Amino acid sequence: MAARLRVVSRAVVAGAATAHASLAARSEPSSTAHESLAHNESSSRAVTAHESAPVFDMKAVARAISRRWRQENGGGAYGERGSRWYWLDRELSSNVAGETGAVFIYVGARQALRLRGIGGDSEAFCSEHVAAERAHLAYFEELIPPPLHTSLLPAWRAAGYGLGFLPTFVAGEAGLYATVRSVET
Repeated sequence: MAARLRVVSRAVVAGAATAHASLAARSEPSSTAHESLAHNESSSRAVTAHESAPVFDMKAVARAISRRWRQENGGGAYGERGSRWYWLDRELSSNVAGETGAVFIYVGARQALRLRGIGGDSEAFCSEHVAAERAHLAYFEELIPPPLHTSLLPAWRAAGYGLGFLPTFVAGEAGLYATVRSVET
């Protein structure tokens, strides 16, 4: 297990270095990727809403996982329907499900706000969170091959939609923010 974690850690670090190099090339033409990475590693404060969060090369991470899977399983096709799951796939498949549910919580809440005639800041709040949760979901969908996603995704969509829609439809903004407080903490 520890060896597997080291492989994934190396893949994530390699992906982060690639992403930082890409960001450095776009935003700091005079700076090298190494300087950009060192700058970001030396910073211990949280990224604020006005700064860009680090972007990982998820395709590089997925390729590293696929290579490791083939080494451990004597070749074969990783991520095809019927193939044996890599140990990490089980863990990340639950993240795909959770992020799918999160997207639909905000979709359902936004629909309830519209039906109640409530717009403004609350609807904008839902739209921003839908976009953020879709971005999170995109990371995991890029990392985990679709045949390895849980077959319960339709249930997660329905449950998320209901969890967002019902409290918001019944209690308006108070229901929306009570739900958000419950699922985000």
